[in-house]
Amino acid sequence: MRVPAEIGVLPALSLPRLAGETVTREGLLGRVVLVEFWATWCPPCRGTLQWLGELKRRHGDRLEVLAAAVESDEAEVRRLAEALDLPLNWADAP
Repeated sequence: MRVPAEIGVLPALSLPRLAGETVTREGLLGRVVLVEFWATWCPPCRGTLQWLGELKRRHGDRLEVLAAAVESDEAEVRRLAEALDLPLNWADAP
């Protein structure tokens, strides 16, 4: 099966990280990046985030996991990120 080239290219983005700085495509260049769009009101998303946290632990610096919260209050995103305590790159994607 042939995969179109555009699937392998992360589009330009600029998302505020919960840690304060901004995540950009340029800042992620040279790494394998997995982007997960999730929401605080989505119970199945929590299981996926747990799995992604384990994946990140297993692959370390060879993998960057960007967990971008959509349609979610920033305070709730922070609370859930802290409660889950996963090695993900947490961002707010309004």
